[in-house]
Amino acid sequence: MKIDAINKKHAGFLEAYIKDIQEIMFEATENANVGKFSEINDLLSNVVRYSNKFKEYTNNPTEINEWCYMIPNLMMYASTGFLIGIRSDENGEDVDNAIDKLFATTVSITSETNKMLDELEALGELEVMLTNLIKK
Repeated sequence: MKIDAINKKHAGFLEAYIKDIQEIMFEATENANVGKFSEINDLLSNVVRYSNKFKEYTNNPTEINEWCYMIPNLMMYASTGFLIGIRSDENGEDVDNAIDKLFATTVSITSETNKMLDELEALGELEVMLTNLIKK
């Protein structure tokens, strides 16, 4: 699956994040009904598709800046909702643990993305990169 990103560093963050989310969701759905991991994986793929499509329609640096955080935010909300939907008396603790991991993983990538954008801004490169993304 192709992931649009601001640069290679951002792409690396997103790829690692998606892998982490898939691992968390695999563990959380391991004892659920057959096919649940496949369902959440389809949902996560749609988040990436939406993010890529959103970027195509951005027309200013503020929208592109928001787009940089789209995949982590949407995946966290989608995964949390999915887990709440499959929660039962038998897996309640596992679901709670998975949600805690989702939050921690999402906060981590959001923090790393923010640091990266701050570094680019300090170097005077952020505005140029965001503007170039809009032109693509």
